[in-house]
Amino acid sequence: MNLFEGQPTEPGSVLSPTESTNSPTVMESSVANVNRNPDNGQPDVQKNGASAGAFHQKESQRISFEDFLDINNIVFEWADSYDNKDWKRLAKILAPSMMIDYSIVGHERMDNVSAADFVAMMSSEAFLGDPLVKTQHLMGARRLEYISETEVIGHHQIRAAHLRYDPNGQTIETHGHGHSFINHWYRKINGVWKLSGVRPKIYFNEGEFDKIFVKLNY
Repeated sequence: MNLFEGQPTEPGSVLSPTESTNSPTVMESSVANVNRNPDNGQPDVQKNGASAGAFHQKESQRISFEDFLDINNIVFEWADSYDNKDWKRLAKILAPSMMIDYSIVGHERMDNVSAADFVAMMSSEAFLGDPLVKTQHLMGARRLEYISETEVIGHHQIRAAHLRYDPNGQTIETHGHGHSFINHWYRKINGVWKLSGVRPKIYFNEGEFDKIFVKLNY
């Protein structure tokens, strides 16, 4: 069973969240008029010529249901490990080498970041490891873009709610919620899908987001 057709992209390239194509896909332009073999219902290569081959190629560039479930699990584990500050759980879903772009909160884009270094960054008390900061990263709709059998890019809607408490941890001092879009890069390594890249883009903030991570330099 196959789901979630994506647009092919050069493996290893970094897409802007707004980059897409508006031109009809081979699937869209071919499926209505394709001639099919009456015996098996498949595209008739002799009658359709090259378009039938392209039709087959497009059908193959889809994410299997099994891969979708694995990637969906990574999405949940990523968000929920952040919110529970469960850094061992986060480490389990990460590729050994990652591309990280948290420039929206003062971090420079970094290539070839080790999983351990990424966990250290996120768990820092200057960031999500701050015990006075509570979060919920709520994931919305998504589009999974097929790159290859071992590479997928996720385009995700996300609302990240942040509360900052007073030093006693009892009273909310301020809140800052990010209404955002986030790219995830996924790689299949030794048959297992891993998160290999993260890049959020903020559409707008609600509240005093700049007062949540008080130790960061924006």
